[in-house]
Amino acid sequence: MIIILFLILVIVYFMRKSRVDNKFNSINDKKIHPYIIAKNKIKSLNNKNPKSQNEAGTFYSELSYIVREFIENQFFIKTIEMTTNEIKHNKNMIGFDKNEINKIISVLERADLIKFAKLFPLENDIKIDLYVVDEFLDNQKIDL
Repeated sequence: MIIILFLILVIVYFMRKSRVDNKFNSINDKKIHPYIIAKNKIKSLNNKNPKSQNEAGTFYSELSYIVREFIENQFFIKTIEMTTNEIKHNKNMIGFDKNEINKIISVLERADLIKFAKLFPLENDIKIDLYVVDEFLDNQKIDL
């Protein structure tokens, strides 16, 4: 009797586990393209206008993460884990157009200054940095 009850519990366990695994697999099958994710995040940043140093730090943290996440998910380069200095020193290995990668590195360096040195950006800098990142995304999208 105990053995039968145990077998029933094992069968129920594996049936439920199988159903949960199928749900996760179907979610992964509908993965959103890194370009679309980054563009949506940029759109939400366009609506923000940092008024304080704290807001500017948050804004630039998000902007920096969008760039790093896009490069990592689109080109499989571990930029989320890299410092801006590491990206700068390895820019030739990354394989982007020199002018574009230099502009992106400039944005990342400004983001570091704002986040860590508490520099407050000019409103014009914010617009330019958003434009540079948006342009970079448009020039790098593949396989949409």
